Amino acid sequence: MSAWPIVAGCSAIGTLSRWLCLCLILVSSLAAPRPILAEDKLIATVNGQKLTDRDLEFLFLSRRIPDAQRDAVRARFVDDLIDRALLKQYLTKRKVEHSKILVDQQMTRLEALFKEEGKSLDEALKVRGYTRETFREEVALSFRWRTHALQVLTEEAIREYWTKHRTEYDGTEVRAAQIVKRVNENADIEAIRAELTALRQQILKKELTFADAAKQHSDSPSASDGGDLGSFPYRGQMPVEISQAAFRLKPGEISEPFQTRFGWHLITVTEISPGDLSLEDARPEIVETLSMELQRRLLKQLRSEGKIEKRS
Repeated sequence: MSAWPIVAGCSAIGTLSRWLCLCLILVSSLAAPRPILAEDKLIATVNGQKLTDRDLEFLFLSRRIPDAQRDAVRARFVDDLIDRALLKQYLTKRKVEHSKILVDQQMTRLEALFKEEGKSLDEALKVRGYTRETFREEVALSFRWRTHALQVLTEEAIREYWTKHRTEYDGTEVRAAQIVKRVNENADIEAIRAELTALRQQILKKELTFADAAKQHSDSPSASDGGDLGSFPYRGQMPVEISQAAFRLKPGEISEPFQTRFGWHLITVTEISPGDLSLEDARPEIVETLSMELQRRLLKQLRSEGKIEKRS
């Protein structure tokens, strides 16, 4: 039995979800034979705690970063390591513990998967410079953070967020249309923005319909359908920038020009179909979102207060 189908289902929506999946991702990455690092080079210190190349290698493996891409993303991953160290130190200082039972379950599951493949978890960890106990600390981090977040996030904050963002979580769908101008490295961005702004004014003045403007000026395949994108929920179907723009609009409104990786857009909403999910249905996702926001604010504060030294 291969471990890959299990790790493939891990969510990548944010740092917390990746950390929660770390123990499963490592089944595939640790099982792959790689040479032991010749030296344990110091790459940073965080309030006196040393971070080394072994730690970076471990993180690269856990995120499945190919060797050829590692130099390009190294700086970002060093920052990730620093954030993890700051978070561990903060949780330890506050004496936030994890559920030993949950961590034991993950470790037992890992060991069973390695045995099924005829491999040793302890040997795989040793190659990476980890012991079973230090690896448990990595697995436990997500549980410790979640414990802290649930202590800090109030019911009032959860309900307030639900009220402000309800349509993003209750299954609401919007039907929208777009006009897209694709850009390349030589494109005149200001000219494209000005063109879309002028088109928007023409549509608002009823000199041109949105559908006709899309047919005449959009670079998207949807142009032939008047820019129609069909109906979609906030998550799962459209790029986040499209969803964010569409869900801010009332039927008939037109967005200001905005940029995505696909180009510059105008978007309009033609219909809204309300959802029927409750706060309790959405609570796990809302808690995850608020938890990540809490973590980002905390890490910004910890970075400003801490003593961090990077080595080249």
